[in-house]
Amino acid sequence: MAAIIGESPKLALYSYWQSSCSWRVRFALNLKGISYEYKAVNLSKGEQFTPEFEKLNPLHFVPVLVDGDVVVSDSYAILLVSVLNSNIDFTLRLATIRNSFRGWNLIITYDFII
Repeated sequence: MAAIIGESPKLALYSYWQSSCSWRVRFALNLKGISYEYKAVNLSKGEQFTPEFEKLNPLHFVPVLVDGDVVVSDSYAILLVSVLNSNIDFTLRLATIRNSFRGWNLIITYDFII
C-alpha cells in the first residue's frame, strides 16, 4: 500500500503506472500490506535516464525497490522478496532468495544436461 501522508515507509518503489512489471510488484506489495513510498518514473519522458535513476538501475528498467542501501531492480526478485515474511530483515530475505536461486539454477542446469 502506498504510504499515507505522515508515515515514513521503509521501502521506496520506483515505478511507472503503465509498466506491467511495475503493476505486478505494486499489486503484490499491496496484497501483502507492505508499506512503501511510490516514486513515479515517467518512461515516456525519459526519466529513467536521469543520473539519480541510473545510480539505482544502470539498465534503466522499472520497477526498482529500495530499502536503505539495498536495491532490487528486477520485478521477479521483488516478488520473491514480498512473498517471504515481511517481518524479516530485508537483507536476510535477499540472502534466502539468493540461496534459492542457486538451487533453482542447479536444478535447471541438471535438467538440461540429462
